[in-house]
Amino acid sequence: VYDLLYLRGVDAAIVYGDRALLVRLFGLAEIPFYNVPLEFFGRIMILINAVATVIFPPLSRLSGDKLLFERAYVAFVTLLSAAAGVILLIASLATPQVLLHWLGAQFLIHSTGVVRILMVGLQFQCLNVMALASLNARGISRPIMLMHLTEVPLYFGAMLFFGLRLGLDGIALVWSGRLVAEFICFTVLQLRLIDPGSARP
Repeated sequence: VYDLLYLRGVDAAIVYGDRALLVRLFGLAEIPFYNVPLEFFGRIMILINAVATVIFPPLSRLSGDKLLFERAYVAFVTLLSAAAGVILLIASLATPQVLLHWLGAQFLIHSTGVVRILMVGLQFQCLNVMALASLNARGISRPIMLMHLTEVPLYFGAMLFFGLRLGLDGIALVWSGRLVAEFICFTVLQLRLIDPGSARP
């Protein structure tokens, strides 16, 4: 329980701490070009999190059967990855026109690159939600907490470095890069939980 509380606290620090850093780096005038698309994607993640909440009970019931659990997890992740990939590819192609007609020419100029970079992170965020559901279903929380504690200083250090050099595109790159790194860490945890005997034919 305490691990989960710490984990939520670290997540909140990451989510809200970067906003404060952005204000210091760019000022309030430029923040909407990054923050508005990010908040929009955050609303999409509410739907993804709801899906994870729905599949968590069946995953928990399957956790005792490793082979069946792995097959169900792979099926869920494959389906979600394919669906999210197609949707985000179409959304990426439509980004300039959507920004122009929805938010205006200034967002078209300043946010097109940001949105496309954030979409890469959103793809991995969808996969991370599934990975977290899988790990939590098997009672794995301490390694995730330690991963996030290690991640926080690296994340803010990278935001400062790339933000000063690449502007808002650099901030978006770090945000997406963090989610890619989390996916790699979650995948390693998943592989370490696989029974070597079950992987043999």
